[in-house]
Amino acid sequence: VIYLLFNALYFTNLIPPLPLALKDAGVYHSVVHDATAGDYIVVGEQEPWYMRFLPLPSVFHEAPGDTVFVYDSIFAPTNLSIGVENQWQWYDPTQKNWVTEATVAYQIFGGRDGGYEGYTEYPMPQAGKWRVNILTDYGELIGRVTFTVTGVQAEAPLVTTLK
Repeated sequence: VIYLLFNALYFTNLIPPLPLALKDAGVYHSVVHDATAGDYIVVGEQEPWYMRFLPLPSVFHEAPGDTVFVYDSIFAPTNLSIGVENQWQWYDPTQKNWVTEATVAYQIFGGRDGGYEGYTEYPMPQAGKWRVNILTDYGELIGRVTFTVTGVQAEAPLVTTLK
């Protein structure tokens, strides 16, 4: 029964493809890789404390000319190299479906305790619901980042974090 259950969950994409796991992901106003320290410096909006516990979409307050960054960290075992895609999708309320706006592909290499870290960016997104699907080359869903873009005249208060 357990074998059948896990197979059903795996092939319906309800669990991530093994042995990959999304360790961390989020939407930010800026992501910079510090090559000397090997860390990422992310600048994003302060979220309420309960956002860590509830699967609610983040809100991205977009000032004119802003670029949206999605940072992700994927755990992969040692000696595993696989292609990953970040698929940027916008929800079209008139068609009532998700429209793929961009797809960015890259390779990940396993063996790092903190996971393989990277980011993609999308310039000046239109207002509305967005999601970034983190997929394998085979189309299997590893994880998803959901957020809502709202336009503002001035930039929201931002917080800098080291990842």
